[in-house]
Amino acid sequence: MKPIQALIVAVFLGIITALFNYAYLNFRAKPIAKVDFIGVKPNETINRGERLLESKLARVSIPSNNVGNLDKFAIRWEDIETVKGVNVWRKLSDTALLMRSDLRTPPQELQQGIDATIWVPVNPRTFVPSLLAPGDKVSFLLPPVGLSQPTPAGTERPGAVDPTAPIGPFTIQSIGNRLGTTEIMKASGQQAMQENVIGINVEYHSGKIDPRVRELKRAESSSVGLGVLLHNREKMRKMELDEKRQDTRKTR
Repeated sequence: MKPIQALIVAVFLGIITALFNYAYLNFRAKPIAKVDFIGVKPNETINRGERLLESKLARVSIPSNNVGNLDKFAIRWEDIETVKGVNVWRKLSDTALLMRSDLRTPPQELQQGIDATIWVPVNPRTFVPSLLAPGDKVSFLLPPVGLSQPTPAGTERPGAVDPTAPIGPFTIQSIGNRLGTTEIMKASGQQAMQENVIGINVEYHSGKIDPRVRELKRAESSSVGLGVLLHNREKMRKMELDEKRQDTRKTR
């Protein structure tokens, strides 16, 4: 091959190589299309029965070419407004994706990992059962004076409960036979029953039952049932976080 021909071939190959390099770099420089799903923030935990709050959720971005059939099981970030305030039926640890089954499958048994559960008869006229769900914090109220069982004049039962003071707060474990939201129960084809009986979590301290429970059982003497006071969910969550931080400091 003549020198001039070799030079032309070399220039041609150089141009082809430059074009390939440009095309490759241009491809790499383009942003990769991603799909955002709902996940749990690092170091956050959502317990079974707890309502979903945006403060505990994070955007999880996955390249669109890797999504596959994940759309059938996980919930996209664009649908976050539809899941706010919804209760989950299983515990979600940090970095987990929120799955559709977490919202639709009702729990089949009471929550594990607690000391005990007791059931409290309440007055169904004092609250709307469908607005409560396991994981909510409630306190109980004595019925108005005149509706509770009378106490003989001049006498007072030992350890009588202050009728003006709410007893609680307690964490709801069940509302009748319902262990999740009414939406989840309806989706499963089940019917809610005995929603005038609320199951609550009970803790033991040094082998003894929570003293608030003793107050509660004494207050149950009313034949009309107790009133229900629902605590602000966001405030209760902040209080729990503060208590956990204080406990962590004490153990250091």
